[in-house]
Amino acid sequence: MTKGVIVCIDDDKMVLVSLRDQLSRIVKDKYEIELAESGEEALELLNEIKASSQKIPLVICDQMLSGMRGDEVLIRIHAEYPDTRTILLTGQPNLQGVLQAVNQANLYRYISKPWEETDLSLTVKEALRSYHSDRKLQQQNVRLRQINRLLQQEITKRQGIEQQLRYENLHDSLTGLANRTLILRTLHQSIERARNSDNCLFAVLFVDLERFKAINDTLGHTIGDKLLIAVARRLERIVRNTDTVARIGGDEFVILIEPIKETGDAVLVAERICEEFSSPFWIEEQEVSAFPNVGITFSTQAYQQPSQVLRDADIAMYFSRQKRTPGYEVFQPLMHSKTIERLNIERDLIHALRNEELRVYYQPIITLKNLQIVGFEALVRWQHPTRGLVSPCQFIPIAERTELIVDIGEWVMKTACQQMKNWSLQFPDRSLKISVNISLKQLKDPDLMAKIDRILVGTGWDSHKLQLEITESMLMDDVDDLLKIFAQLATRKIQLSIDDFGTGYSSLSYLHQFPVKYLKVDRSFIKNIYTHSESKKITELIVMLAHNLDMEVIAEGVETTQQIECLRPFNCEYVQGYLFSAPVPVEAATKLISEI
Repeated sequence: MTKGVIVCIDDDKMVLVSLRDQLSRIVKDKYEIELAESGEEALELLNEIKASSQKIPLVICDQMLSGMRGDEVLIRIHAEYPDTRTILLTGQPNLQGVLQAVNQANLYRYISKPWEETDLSLTVKEALRSYHSDRKLQQQNVRLRQINRLLQQEITKRQGIEQQLRYENLHDSLTGLANRTLILRTLHQSIERARNSDNCLFAVLFVDLERFKAINDTLGHTIGDKLLIAVARRLERIVRNTDTVARIGGDEFVILIEPIKETGDAVLVAERICEEFSSPFWIEEQEVSAFPNVGITFSTQAYQQPSQVLRDADIAMYFSRQKRTPGYEVFQPLMHSKTIERLNIERDLIHALRNEELRVYYQPIITLKNLQIVGFEALVRWQHPTRGLVSPCQFIPIAERTELIVDIGEWVMKTACQQMKNWSLQFPDRSLKISVNISLKQLKDPDLMAKIDRILVGTGWDSHKLQLEITESMLMDDVDDLLKIFAQLATRKIQLSIDDFGTGYSSLSYLHQFPVKYLKVDRSFIKNIYTHSESKKITELIVMLAHNLDMEVIAEGVETTQQIECLRPFNCEYVQGYLFSAPVPVEAATKLISEI
């Protein structure tokens, strides 16, 4: 079956036959070639071709026709067949006619008569390529919209109602409470009143919810959002009309109690919050327990800035969280030591790089086809001289808040690439890849490409065997800048993978723009894939989306053979998780290569 019909129009029979013969040599038997000796005949011919459901990728028309001119014919054709590419033949260039064809008929090219067959061949081939490229793009867009619509419907069940239209600048869009901006403005006024009068006392309570992340992960974001709304309403019922309740982000709430007669007034509010929250919430016919941690600070600390008030209330709340049971803590100046401790970790991280205290652990990535190792993910660990092995949960967030993550990330990449080169020499029959996490700060580092080039040259590791893992939320940063960075990585044949895919939402609209090779399905979906139909369906849709975008899929957090069996029917390419191995040091990883 041919790819369509090419229509040639010329009132000179000899020219028409010559054009047909040349086209036959150019396109071989891939297209049918039909001839018309006038514009009127061509329009009738096109209608017949359309009625037979054949495509018309290209029309070649002479300008000087008897009856309608060539540009007039092409304008008529473009109105009826807007996707068809058009080429105008002209012996005596008529600039006005050519301009009219360009403006009104979307003319693809014009060719001067007499033409060289080589020029005709190049122009025709490019026009056909352009036509089919656009057709393919249109079909792909239709498929993407269908898959995105299905995926969005499923993810909406986990994330809850799509974020509402922005509320007024001073209010939280989800709960309707005051937001950070408003509570800081109100606090500023309270500080001024307290400074001018000894009788104007106030207290601030910082409240967050115990286990809220676990609730989100297990019950879904829909339940989580509705829980936050219910918490907001319950807090409003507890306080007075003169008090202010704010949500400043996530599961963090701030309550300004003003005026108070004595510090005991705020303590009574905190106790009532703990008492009221001992009763569970009912969210979508589910019983959900949300226990509060409360930090309290008072205007008697003689604050100068609203941010200082929130800081100390937050510190007190942090101490409350360290207790075994939810409750409250009143801020004490000695609590600043916790902040100092965090600064100590930051300082020790600087020494850790210099003193070679960091370690790279390796977790294997397994092909689902034959359960063999095809690569590793490099994960950083910290062997502190006095603290022992420090969890990345303790130091990575601190590193990401500073520029340390850039230096740490570069060191991990260099170390991992060098180790992969060593393994390639030790196991020459194995072709392994290495996957390295990269932070947004690293991507924004102007020297990133130079650093990567130095690492690849210095270690001798092949660029096409290096994968960089980014998080889904990073795609929502400056898209144009990211596209430029990713294009530079693509020229080096460095592959990209999206980590924890499925936990985001709005990035779906940008996903097809990025040159991503792998999607890593978030472990929260894999965990319950064989017990919860919703997790199974979302995983299947993510795999379908990836395959439609010519990507491959890595399922994270695989811990059981049941999860493996659930993934096989989806044609998921790779798996990673404790079923095969935890992240391990070099020696243990070397043993894994020889065994798996």
